[in-house]
Amino acid sequence: MNIILLLLALYLSQNLGAEEIIIPLNQQGEKTTRPILGQTKAQVSTVFGLPISTQTDVGQPPISRWHYKKFTVYFEGNTVIHSVLKHKPRSQP
Repeated sequence: MNIILLLLALYLSQNLGAEEIIIPLNQQGEKTTRPILGQTKAQVSTVFGLPISTQTDVGQPPISRWHYKKFTVYFEGNTVIHSVLKHKPRSQP
């Protein structure tokens, strides 16, 4: 029984030496200009053009989304509250 516990402990301890890599948020992904907090829908469409698709208002306060090729913009009413880069999977070697 002691040998089984010893082997189990040795097996589980192999993963304890894993290296942790920390990448600061501002260095992750590509640099893409996106809409910023407070811009209006008119300002966003003037700068970035028409979205590929939109999702209508949901909830109270009304939240809507505009989808572009590289990012999604979230609006509360007529005002940008957030924009998020779309995930781009790494190409497989």
